[in-house]
Amino acid sequence: MEPPKDLFTVPLAESVQFARERISYLEKEIAKLKTFIAVASELTGNEPRPKRSPTPVILDTAEAILAEAGRPMTNQEIYRELVARGVKISGREPVHNMTAKFSLRRETLIFDRELKRWRLKDES
Repeated sequence: MEPPKDLFTVPLAESVQFARERISYLEKEIAKLKTFIAVASELTGNEPRPKRSPTPVILDTAEAILAEAGRPMTNQEIYRELVARGVKISGREPVHNMTAKFSLRRETLIFDRELKRWRLKDES
């Protein structure tokens, strides 16, 4: 299935026909891949697991770190401990990404503006 040389210089009908053929081809390829996954899963006994968001792991582990420390901690301290425990935080600025996720647990993760440290809600 050769694409038209330049989709903008060939008749529109030819470009549309190529697009339809390409969609048909890709749908067949997708069906083949789904069949492969089903057969492979059956043979190995492993169902492909949906990818789990790392956010709950980050938040749960951060709460555990603060509870174990028993004191407020800086962003950097929490981040270093998360990394030491094998928790991966993606992005160009992972510390900022980590603290952004903390806003999802405002009921338990509190930022003390005076100390410039994070603490658990029940800590004083």
